[in-house]
Amino acid sequence: MVSVMRFQILSSAASFGKSKRSVNAVFVGSRTLGMASGRSSGAGVELTMCAAEPLPEDFASREPAGRARALREAISRAGADFRSCVVVIPRSLAILRTFLLPSGSPEELHRMVQFQLEKELPLPLERVRTSYGVSAGPEGKTRITAVAVPKEALEDLIAPLEEAGCRVTGAVISSFGLLQLVPRDHPEGSVLVVVPEEDGAELVIARGGEMSLSRHAALRGAGLEELAVEIDRALTAHRAREADEVRRVLVAGHGESTERVVSGLKARLSREVEPLTLNGAVTCRPEANFSPEAAAPAGVCVGLLKARAHLPDLLNPPVVRRAFRPTRLHVFAALGAAALLVLVAASQWALAARRSELGTLRAQLRALEPSAERVGKTQLRLQTANQWMEERYAWIDLFDALRSKLDPREIFLTKVEAEENGLLRLWGKAKDDKAMTSYITELQKMTSVFHEVASEGIHQNSDPPGYKREFSMRIRIAGMLPREGKRPRARK
Repeated sequence: MVSVMRFQILSSAASFGKSKRSVNAVFVGSRTLGMASGRSSGAGVELTMCAAEPLPEDFASREPAGRARALREAISRAGADFRSCVVVIPRSLAILRTFLLPSGSPEELHRMVQFQLEKELPLPLERVRTSYGVSAGPEGKTRITAVAVPKEALEDLIAPLEEAGCRVTGAVISSFGLLQLVPRDHPEGSVLVVVPEEDGAELVIARGGEMSLSRHAALRGAGLEELAVEIDRALTAHRAREADEVRRVLVAGHGESTERVVSGLKARLSREVEPLTLNGAVTCRPEANFSPEAAAPAGVCVGLLKARAHLPDLLNPPVVRRAFRPTRLHVFAALGAAALLVLVAASQWALAARRSELGTLRAQLRALEPSAERVGKTQLRLQTANQWMEERYAWIDLFDALRSKLDPREIFLTKVEAEENGLLRLWGKAKDDKAMTSYITELQKMTSVFHEVASEGIHQNSDPPGYKREFSMRIRIAGMLPREGKRPRARK
């Protein structure tokens, strides 16, 4: 049987864009808050809002509650109403690695990425949040672009936003947002995107939708001169690694500050320098302020709304799951299972009805139990009586035989007790000792019937008329000796 299970790597960030018609992104810098909103349109993606608002000078040193208050005020000044957003992580906080892996199943690829990250990251995996993107590499290889951010740094960005009332649904590195703003089919091949920041600049080299270099350049106050030096370093490193010449530099953002950076770099670089123009599938409303601080959030909005964009999301990293493809055998099995389920349900219904009947019968039986107990006791008595009649002597005949040996003028019996083991006790009165002795002698002659006949005592009787002796005797019937260890039970 051919297996119908296959593995898929799912990117939550990519699926997020497909399920939403509009998204918000926020870039939290040390002194500036960059914001962008976008929505799907018939021609592609429309940026409905781009803005940058200043933050207090002591923003970075404030407690989370103070930062949340400053963020809420900045969002309110921009006229935005962000109930949810994707936070854009500054490149300076992220660790980015690009490497090639052998092609394999998604499950194997996922394991290899985790193993490679364990080797390359300077921090243990349990202290960072990681994610990665997958693309085709040369000669059957797979290109992996992995990112990692310390968990503490990520929490410091997310917690104030959440407290400010903006639910964070994802976290994307700023470089991946800038990558979405560069046209995939740029006529001059690789381009370098520069994003001037508060204390430095972010540099991204991209070609055909792939990012080959991303770094954050910290500037120490030398301004455009130092920025030009950092750009030359990045281009030299790219040329040595990729054997590719970058001829065009794009500066993100619109406005006077961007024009000033473009003019300064043109005078210092031997390459074409111009402002970043949004690709044809992305439009921006006139009132939107496409500033450098809003460039990365705008790119994240574009990437989330594009159909085939892959943004590594640190809050929703890729996961591996089994995808199931049903076959005809599975359809038949499902039908059989459904029929079995119906049969089980019907049997349970029938059992429930039978249980109800059984409960009724048990109630009737409990009502009959007292009568049955009385009948049982009666039967037990009858059985005992039958056993007595079958296995014991005919006591009436015996008593007749005892009376036949009496002379009523001389002696008579007042009481007789019989026990089951054959022991008789007789009590009577006699005129004198001679009459009683004669009676005992007559009984002792009946050896075939009596095993033992003995007097137990003779007493003087003062009752008239004439019977002056009271006596008692013990008689043991032959063949009915008492069992050893069992006390005889008297029977009257």
